[in-house]
Amino acid sequence: MFEVTIIDYGVGNLTSVRNAFQSLGVRAKTVGNTRDVQDPDLLVLPGVGAFSHCMEEIARRGFTDFLIDYSLSGKPILGICVGMQVLFEGSSEFGATAGLGVIPGRISRLEASVNQTDRVKVPHVGWAPLVASRSWEQTVLEGLDSRAFYYFVHSYALRSTSPETLANVSHGPALFGGVVGSGMTVGCQFHPERSGPAGLDFLRTIVTNVSRGER
Repeated sequence: MFEVTIIDYGVGNLTSVRNAFQSLGVRAKTVGNTRDVQDPDLLVLPGVGAFSHCMEEIARRGFTDFLIDYSLSGKPILGICVGMQVLFEGSSEFGATAGLGVIPGRISRLEASVNQTDRVKVPHVGWAPLVASRSWEQTVLEGLDSRAFYYFVHSYALRSTSPETLANVSHGPALFGGVVGSGMTVGCQFHPERSGPAGLDFLRTIVTNVSRGER
């Protein structure tokens, strides 16, 4: 049976993420230290709140070097929301904060519209579809329904163009990175555990393609 290990560093919707995987028939557990990570099929890094707080807790609980080495080894990792953001080099939230740096790029604040009729607000809260930035064949998104909507709640995102971006999301006239992938290190800005059937299908697609070794 496919096994998922969810990193518990005091930040994230741990129960919801675990329940989402379990509803797919996937064995899922949470761990609070590196010793209990026993070569899962997929390592999941959730995250909510501020980038700097997440990085502080990752460091305080001894996960920083472990996560960097784990990603560089080519083992599958899925970062969710701020768990995706910390995979990058850093963020400007509450001042410059370094991230894990396993994916090139930096996180910055979304921009609200100066035109009141556009109604482009920050934080970005609600449902939105993904916009493929390149073909999903031979990636962890192969087979995913490109018409589905996912639930977002965030003020910061990957706003720069990145070759690691698999899908973007529209925010008014601008785009931000919705799903990124570098080898078997993957991140999604939305919350699949809060995205209903579409979110479960996303997780199912990741599990299926990781099992196949898609990149």
